[in-house]
Amino acid sequence: MKLGFFGDSFCSNIQNDHSIENNYQTYIQKLAQRYNATIDNVGVGGSSVWDLVLLQWDATALPDVCIFAWTGHERLFHRDCRYVTPSAIDNNYLPQNLISPTKDYYTHFYDEEKHNLEYQSLLFYFDNKVLSKYPNTKFIHLWSFDDDYLHRWGNGVEIRPALETISIRELGKFSNLDKRANHIAGEHDNQLVCDSISVAIDNYQNGSLLSFL
Repeated sequence: MKLGFFGDSFCSNIQNDHSIENNYQTYIQKLAQRYNATIDNVGVGGSSVWDLVLLQWDATALPDVCIFAWTGHERLFHRDCRYVTPSAIDNNYLPQNLISPTKDYYTHFYDEEKHNLEYQSLLFYFDNKVLSKYPNTKFIHLWSFDDDYLHRWGNGVEIRPALETISIRELGKFSNLDKRANHIAGEHDNQLVCDSISVAIDNYQNGSLLSFL
């Protein structure tokens, strides 16, 4: 079996320095062991929903199970700099040539209602016009943040609440500077995510809604 992970920093690490130093397995490692699976991980920290659809998604080589972490609606898309977010400005992550135009966009052009509608429209299109073409592939939909439930998935299994909800149980709040692998540390919480995704895979039914908690 091959498991594919698409999305942002909530699925971008099979393991990292934090998980190695603190001796815990990520939920991705746990899933790989449970299914004796190979992992195709193309998640990118700070990436936008458009990054997932335009750059990470390759319909010519789909894994057996595609696991999505659908990210925040406010993020911008750039083909080369794949982490254009408000926090990237605050934390000096952006290349120098993108700092000023990104600040200008969020100051003068950003419209919350428009971004929400664009996000909702994209998810509707991706669900009904793209995923519907692959009836033999299992799709598992996770949400990164709890203010972006803008679509109920018809193709695939959706799991709520957002991964952010699990992440903040340890630190109390979410931080983009978090060094934990996929923002989720420790055996217990990674096992929780692994077990929930496993239920979705093993009892797969299009349109169903499961809960982590």
